[in-house]
Amino acid sequence: MQMEPHIVVVTRQPVSRVAALLREAGYFVTKIAPEQASGIATAEALVVDLRLFELMQWLGENNDAGRMLVIAPSATVLKGIPASTIRPNDVEEGLITAVDRIVANGRTAALRAS
Repeated sequence: MQMEPHIVVVTRQPVSRVAALLREAGYFVTKIAPEQASGIATAEALVVDLRLFELMQWLGENNDAGRMLVIAPSATVLKGIPASTIRPNDVEEGLITAVDRIVANGRTAALRAS
């Protein structure tokens, strides 16, 4: 049985600093390319780290905003998608806190529903 939260990092980067930071914090991390869908349904959070054009395309096809953290230069690029955002310059200091919040909110909602 898996106890640590499962986080999917959507990125094209062959070596992802985001994935490494999450693993260091104790998360079970799966890193996928944007065209892959495996693992998304079972993840407690999605961290999307793509270039702006590809990010917008991916968000148009995969909007699960309640459990999504988008690494983007500003929240305005999401154009009404209620996902959490973090700027690339803030990843080192704010990534874990932002993901912790998404996981906690998801678990609280699941407890309320049961």
